Amino acid sequence: MITEKTLFILGAGASKPYGFPTGDELSKKIITKSIGLFEEYFPLDKNTQIIHFRNQYKYLIDKLIIPFQTIGKTSIDTWLNKNRSFIFIGKLLILLHIIKAEQESKYGFNLAISNDIIEENTKIKIPDMDWFATLYNHMTDELTNSEDSTKIKNNAISFITFNYDRSLEFMLSQYLINDYNVKPEDINKCLGDIKIEHVYGMIADLHNNANTKSSRGTLKYGENPFAENKLFAEELLQKNIKLVYDRAEIDTNKFSEIIANNKRIFFLGFGFDKENLKILGLPNALTKEHQIYATALGLSKNKQIDIIEQLSRPKTHNTPKPSHIHLEDKYDSLKLLEEYL
Repeated sequence: MITEKTLFILGAGASKPYGFPTGDELSKKIITKSIGLFEEYFPLDKNTQIIHFRNQYKYLIDKLIIPFQTIGKTSIDTWLNKNRSFIFIGKLLILLHIIKAEQESKYGFNLAISNDIIEENTKIKIPDMDWFATLYNHMTDELTNSEDSTKIKNNAISFITFNYDRSLEFMLSQYLINDYNVKPEDINKCLGDIKIEHVYGMIADLHNNANTKSSRGTLKYGENPFAENKLFAEELLQKNIKLVYDRAEIDTNKFSEIIANNKRIFFLGFGFDKENLKILGLPNALTKEHQIYATALGLSKNKQIDIIEQLSRPKTHNTPKPSHIHLEDKYDSLKLLEEYL
């Protein structure tokens, strides 16, 4: 059980062990895989309305890929901010690639074991660095009986994720189902008030553990939202997915409050982009009581020094000391949790 108030801030690198793309990888997939993915999700159909959607989307995808592939290494978010006429189709491609990653995601259990979430995907794929299993073991190490599943909500943990995918929610659900035989409709009761905040939204709420009608809509894990209802999929895009420069639509105060309410902060697979730090209210939301642990794989020494300076910037005398900031450039998320959690 985790009793000390602990916050996990997740970047794209946290989802990568489970088969999800980083920002750079997503850009490459949009350029090289989008047409084939579109053909997969939008097969030819005799329905006139579907043909209209298909032709419209195909045209816009072609129009986006041509200029996007010529501008070198940049994120799809940054490019869309400069080319706002492509925002809808850009969000569509993000949604398609995240859904595809869900279908091909890697977990240490059978994806089809509960409620036929993905019926055709029955092969167990073991992730290389399963940090979530380590976290889950800490959450449940004192819970030995099946009746103890409702005590998981007593863990003093919160999550802020910058990812659109539902891997975190899915893993929590599946571990509870597989480990404690919890019914899908009882998942939310077990998790209680454990906060999971998606900064830029998520593609939809998970269908299998939504007890009430969701304002974001519900979708099974890996389900194609375009299979039956094209208008529903468009609604998901408009309401649920935000981009890095949509700050005006994001309630940033709640993130500062969550940070202030926790003592330990783990940054997993987070790139420390300045815009994202602003959204979190950092460094102003930090106090001298905070202990910070972060993966820094692939970050240069200069970047690491800059991050420590930013997080300990003495705007007041209440910010963390550099000695309270553990930036580990040789640790992945799994090793970081094994060392410090």
